[in-house]
Amino acid sequence: MSALAAFALDSGKSVTGSDIRYNRLMDKLAKKGAEVYEGSDAAVARAADLVVYNSAIRPCDRELRAAKGAGIPCVLRSRCLAAVAAEHKKCVAVGGIHGKSTTSALIAAAFKRAGLKFGANIGAEAADIGGNYYNSGRDFFVAEACEYKGNFLELSPDVAVVLNVEMDHPDCYADEIGVFDAFGRFAERIKSGGTLVINADCRYARVYAGLDKSVSVLTFGIDGGDGAEQALYCAKNLVQTDGRYSFDLYVGGKFAAAIKNKLYGRHNVFNALAAIAAFDACVLSAAAESGGRPPLRFRSCDLGASAGEGCEYAANGANTQACSLGAFAEAARNRLPCIESIEGFGGVGRRFEERARLDGCPVIIDYAHHPSEIRAVIAAARQAFSGGLAVCFQPHTYSRTARLFDEFLTAFDGADGLVIFKEYPARETPADGKSAFELFCALKKSGAVYIDGQKELDLKIRELSESCGCVLLLGAGDMDFFDFC
Repeated sequence: MSALAAFALDSGKSVTGSDIRYNRLMDKLAKKGAEVYEGSDAAVARAADLVVYNSAIRPCDRELRAAKGAGIPCVLRSRCLAAVAAEHKKCVAVGGIHGKSTTSALIAAAFKRAGLKFGANIGAEAADIGGNYYNSGRDFFVAEACEYKGNFLELSPDVAVVLNVEMDHPDCYADEIGVFDAFGRFAERIKSGGTLVINADCRYARVYAGLDKSVSVLTFGIDGGDGAEQALYCAKNLVQTDGRYSFDLYVGGKFAAAIKNKLYGRHNVFNALAAIAAFDACVLSAAAESGGRPPLRFRSCDLGASAGEGCEYAANGANTQACSLGAFAEAARNRLPCIESIEGFGGVGRRFEERARLDGCPVIIDYAHHPSEIRAVIAAARQAFSGGLAVCFQPHTYSRTARLFDEFLTAFDGADGLVIFKEYPARETPADGKSAFELFCALKKSGAVYIDGQKELDLKIRELSESCGCVLLLGAGDMDFFDFC
């Protein structure tokens, strides 16, 4: 929402906006000229020409009801984002259950380093572009594409990235099939002649065989993964050093570059690969339109096929469109800004971000709120830091806690100490699922404690820092506003 507000300010609009509590993003908007305030004010809403609200806002919201009652046009954030994207020549939409913010920020950082004219709307603050928003021109638009309530189905991307697909958002998806269907429809939103960038190691990758034949498909994966032997962009020879992974990039079966990924965790190798593939798709497309080499043409409709010689890929009969050596050579020459961005990446807010040092112990905050994310972050912390590892977790929404309850029970196995903090309910009530205390009671982990007060959690973190090598604060809630952060 704050990034859209910044775009509106850049367009010469007067902007007002509110949040539950005052925060850093509101302060940045105020400095740009927005009128921001804490809480709600129906009079402000009634005075607007347009009200933009996100999917978490309930119909009974005071400001939304006031605006609608006054006949003020009210539109969802997703539709406003799509309108902003449509004002740019090409849209790159980054979707997936995990890794959207990091991958979007990597692509934006590469665009900036390459000197491209682009806008970006990212769901977290990225150091390389100075925040969650960037606006230097309208050739490209990088959008984090959120699957919640099908928001990403408003976008019509030229390049769509699917990082991974698994069950999440049980308040709007009944099961994995529902999530799977939403991502299938997201892929179908790609414009004719566009490109899908998809994780070949994702178990839902095979669904995209049914795409329009005009859409190119670029796959990425890690050597040894389920689909890596078929992936066009493949990371091989991974070497882990203090939690960070260097790897050799192979494109079309040929060595392309040696990359030292600055981000922590094996999961960020996937994000780096996705960013490279998306960057290539954009650069080659731009080169083709300016009279350069033809755009990359690639399909992987049958993920059971094997890669052919050179830069061709053996796919499924008539759907096969070979990628020429010349196109890859063109990509290699233009890929350097992307690789440099990955190797020098400044990181993304609340994604393995060090917020404090207490008696020499790093306090790392991360947005991980899904069992898969929790396991990945704990594994990265184990590799990055020596000594004991303590985790403080704040469950996000009652429905997610209930739907993924059994997975949460084993997600913290890699931690030495565990604190369960009172849930962040977001838009929900206790009747929607299970609470943090219910999760705590079901956990069998020795020494786990439950805390429901901010001051008590602050004291506990300071206590843990005296005996641990690292303290992880995990969750998508409001721990970001606490004193120790």
